[in-house]
Amino acid sequence: MKQVLFSLSLLFSVLCSYVNATTYRVTPAGAGNKDGSSWANAMDYAAWEAHAEADSNGVAPGDIYYFRPEEDGSGFTLTSHFISAVSGTATAPIKIIGVKKETTNENPVFSDWAFGDDRPSITNGGAVFGSYTANNYWHYYNLRLTGTNQPVLGIASYGIVFNCKAHNIDDSLAKYAFRINTNSKAILCEFISNLSYAVYATTNNTFTKCYIHDSSTGFYLTSSTVNIADCVIANCGKGIDVNTMNNINVRGCTIYGCTTGIDGTTGGYGSYINNIISNCTTGANWTTAAPSNFWAHNCFYNPDGTNRVNVDAGLNDIEADPKLKASADGDFTLQSDSPCLDAGMQLTANQGLPAGAEYKVNIGACQDDMESGTGRGGTTSYGFVQ
Repeated sequence: MKQVLFSLSLLFSVLCSYVNATTYRVTPAGAGNKDGSSWANAMDYAAWEAHAEADSNGVAPGDIYYFRPEEDGSGFTLTSHFISAVSGTATAPIKIIGVKKETTNENPVFSDWAFGDDRPSITNGGAVFGSYTANNYWHYYNLRLTGTNQPVLGIASYGIVFNCKAHNIDDSLAKYAFRINTNSKAILCEFISNLSYAVYATTNNTFTKCYIHDSSTGFYLTSSTVNIADCVIANCGKGIDVNTMNNINVRGCTIYGCTTGIDGTTGGYGSYINNIISNCTTGANWTTAAPSNFWAHNCFYNPDGTNRVNVDAGLNDIEADPKLKASADGDFTLQSDSPCLDAGMQLTANQGLPAGAEYKVNIGACQDDMESGTGRGGTTSYGFVQ
């Protein structure tokens, strides 16, 4: 009977979290009475921060904040750290969603979401936006953040960051741009740190289709079990610093122009599949060979450097120019004569497909250079490499 009552109580609490969830509108200057109940009464930044950080009579699981720039496009300026101790739940995360300045819908829809330069900007100065120790189950969508403290953007456990850009512009001290805690995800994001780590990641994190560039280190991994898929990591000191971490999985990435593409010291039990590691001084470096790692279908190209140190080439590797279209200009698509086209690991008729049916899989993050025709994926611009 106690178990039944506990289950009913849990169900009631979940239902209440949805019932109590509220939608708020936020603009830099605010409007009206600034309670966020409509665009005509939008919260300003100070009112929003007080509400989002309140332990009571403030933010609640399931709440959604829509951030909209001013009509002239101007964005938000932090006056202090934003670190909320309030968390969402697995069934009712708290969301911040950036929308276009033209948005008038009181409950914006996907067509109102902001991409590229339309995304609301948040200038941090010396402050921090988000936390990597509290506020679990927060989602951040469609924001551009610049700042000089670290991290510029922080996310705690069970969070999601989608279509966001974080840039640490401090040119005097080494400070990272994005800090991600356990069991969280970054999707279609861009991260840069002028003098430090673009991404500081702990355990059970996933990065999908992100652009990491022009930093002393692209990914700095401090715990095991991190998945990096379909990302571009360009012009960094170390592209991915695995350290001694285990179970690091890197798939379908393009790593270009780094001093060391992937630095693994002694990390093991990882998989490295379908990656281009090109024009790095050293493509992949381990201080001690780690036979437990699995390498396959990677393209190594270093005209003036070393492909691998204590790293086996693996299965079906390619050691040739991947023929990126215009990598110096940030275009990492494959030219029509690239050896990486259709050369990736793929399902075959012997692995669950009908006889004669095979997918074509390229190596690297970007696909064919198909300026005309179909098959290029979604048409929305996410503000970085197209």
